[in-house]
Order: sequence, then C-alpha cells, then structure tokens
Amino acid sequence: MPELISAPRLAELALAHSQDMAKAGQLNHDGYRERATRSGSPMCVENVGWNYPSPDAQLKAWIASPGHNRNMLDSRVTMAGIGASNAYVTFIACR
Repeated sequence: MPELISAPRLAELALAHSQDMAKAGQLNHDGYRERATRSGSPMCVENVGWNYPSPDAQLKAWIASPGHNRNMLDSRVTMAGIGASNAYVTFIACR
C-alpha cells in the first residue's frame, strides 16, 4: 500500500471539525458530507476520536475498531489530514 500524502487542505478541514466538536463538547460526524465536498475529492473517509491520552493511544484504538481501521487502510485514499482541538481529533483521508 502506498504511503499517504499529507494534504494541508484536509488538515484544515479536520482541525475545523475538531474545533467544532470541542466547542459543542460532543463527538460527531456532523457536516461530513460538506467536508468531503470541500475537499475537492471524489471520495473521502473520516475517523473522529476523543479523550485519548496520546496520539499513539488514539491510533491503537482506531486500529482495534474494524470500521475505523478499514477507513485508514482503504486502498482508494491517497492523501490525508488530521487535526486536534483539546481532546477531539479528526482524521480525513481522500482519493
């Protein structure tokens, strides 16, 4: 599987969503379709997380979750961005 390319636009979208979740105090995927459209990509996946003590712990939790792991390993995605605000994290990967 090829390495994902870091995409600043996706990181901006991810950070904005993490900030929105932190402001609301709620983990959610609200506005996912809009973020996917704003990415300019034909296909995207998204993982969100909250309250893990470290980035490594968050990653391990996503790997342990079949749906989240499937998103991270989707062979169609080529670029990704991640953003964190307080204890909220958003990962967006697109084709």
